Amino acid sequence: TKLANDYIQSKEEISQDDKVIKFYFHTESDLQKLDILLDKIYKNTDELSSKFHTLNYMLMEKSLLADQYEIGVKWGDIYRREAKSKKPKYIKGLYLYSCLLYKANRSAISLSVIDNALKDKPSKKIANKLKLLRIAQLKNDFQIIIESKNFLKNNYDSTYADFIFVHMVQAYRNTGKKKRVEQLKEEFKKDFGDSILVDTVMGI
Repeated sequence: TKLANDYIQSKEEISQDDKVIKFYFHTESDLQKLDILLDKIYKNTDELSSKFHTLNYMLMEKSLLADQYEIGVKWGDIYRREAKSKKPKYIKGLYLYSCLLYKANRSAISLSVIDNALKDKPSKKIANKLKLLRIAQLKNDFQIIIESKNFLKNNYDSTYADFIFVHMVQAYRNTGKKKRVEQLKEEFKKDFGDSILVDTVMGI
């Protein structure tokens, strides 16, 4: 990291294609430094390449892991605008961006990014991740019920099926469907008896 940093400091101009830059992005833990460097490259590059978008993706990922959401949101918006593509990597970047927005308490924008990503018909794996994040942010109980039921219908074996089930039960409770809530509690206990969320459901 030190060698890469010394190399960068010695250069008047930094290219997005420089292999040392990618190495630096892998190893540098100071996100402020990465933010400044990527900003410099962005402002001094006429035509962005896939290598720039890879650096951008790496910075978003590091921002999410480090709980430094504002840096990630900044570059997520640039990624959304500049890296436009229907390739799986681009959709994964949009998912990452929507996660950052969610963690930064900007659910309205996050939902918009998710909806646009789903329109590109991504693979089932990434589509399910987007749908899970979408359901987690919905505010309308009737909408939560509809989308949760659709998700469970097609993904009952999902690792997150119990989470969605709990979300759905709470939405039914909020809409006053007490009888349905009790039915779902028994169903949950039967199908997800080993879930860490059992006590949560029983307490709803």
